[in-house]
Order: sequence, then structure tokens, then C-alpha cells
Amino acid sequence: MECSKVDSQEVTHTNYVMQIVRTMSNTYTFPLSTIDSISFVSPKYEAVDLGLSVKWATCNVGATKPEDYGGYYAWGETEEKSDYSKSTYKYYNSSTSSYVDIGSIISGTEYDVARAKWGGRWRMPTRTELEELNDKCTWTVCKLNGVTGINVTGPNGNSIFLPAAGERLSTDLIDAGMYGGYWNGTLNERNSGNAYGVYFDAHGNHSWYSR
Repeated sequence: MECSKVDSQEVTHTNYVMQIVRTMSNTYTFPLSTIDSISFVSPKYEAVDLGLSVKWATCNVGATKPEDYGGYYAWGETEEKSDYSKSTYKYYNSSTSSYVDIGSIISGTEYDVARAKWGGRWRMPTRTELEELNDKCTWTVCKLNGVTGINVTGPNGNSIFLPAAGERLSTDLIDAGMYGGYWNGTLNERNSGNAYGVYFDAHGNHSWYSR
């Protein structure tokens, strides 16, 4: 919000009169005649302290609430697309049948979709951080506003909800509501064509995977 003490009649004010404008986090008092323009900024994404080494977002990239699936992104890509085949992967060289080296850890880099979409200090978790989420938290299948997913509760009792968003395979969305898979920013050191992630299903099973 940008304000001025000079009103539309070019009169300069030295003191504000009582005019209350409330936002989500603050209350302001000034005359409406002193407002040159008002701009609204999208709400900041929230982070939850689960009692781990880092805080975790309350929703997926591309989502506006915890139960939304959000966007689907190939590892290292920052835009969605209509076809998620190997041949369309931005960092696959079909002529040499090899992958382009974008780094073994992309968390916080230009290849990190969380950093690209949300900016600031947001980033994908590293392998160590995702392992911590997998190993030190309690994972409980539940529904949030009718959406199947899993409630991940940290050592301090706080939790986040991960929707079972399925996955994009070629041009299809498969197994939505049945399982969820979430990338981290670390490549499999034994296979540069795979990156690590965490997987869970609607039965409450959860584990590491590399694909």
C-alpha cells in the first residue's frame, strides 16, 4: 500500500485523521483522501516448524491450500507441461542418450522449482532433510476437505498435510488419491538419471525411492 499526505486537491496534510483500514496482519489509520494508490500483494506462503532441522511449507508449489495438488514438475524443471515423457525432459539429450549435468544438488539453484516460483529463501529439501521428515515424523492417512493424503506430524506435535496427488506419466495423471511422490533436490549418486524422493500410499506406507 502506498500512501501520501498530499490529497487529490493537492492539500498537504501534517496529521492523519482516524480512518481505519484493516489488512490480514495490521490496522492502519489515515484519511482515505490521502491514498494515491492501493496495491495488494499475494499472501506469503507459510512455513511450519515440525521440530526438525528446517521448516516445511503448508502447501505444494502451485497450490494455495494444503489439500490442493499443486503443480507437477520434472526434476530440475520449473514449468509444467502437457507431456511428461523422457523425450520431453528438458535435461535429456536424446542424440547421445544421456542427461545434461545440472548439478547433483539443485536445492536453492535456478533449477529448483520452489525457489523459481516462490522466491526468497524457499527451496526444495535436500536428501538429508527429506530423510529426516520420513524417519522422525509420524505419517497418518487422512482426508482434508475430502482429499486423501497423509498427515505428517513432527516431534513437537505440529503437522503438515501432503495430498496423494499421484503422478504425471506421459500425458496422463495416474493414481491421484492413491499415492503421492515428492522430489528432493539431490540426485542418486549411483545413477545420474534418477533423483531421490519420498513416496506414500493410501494405506499409510511411506519410504524412500529413486527414479
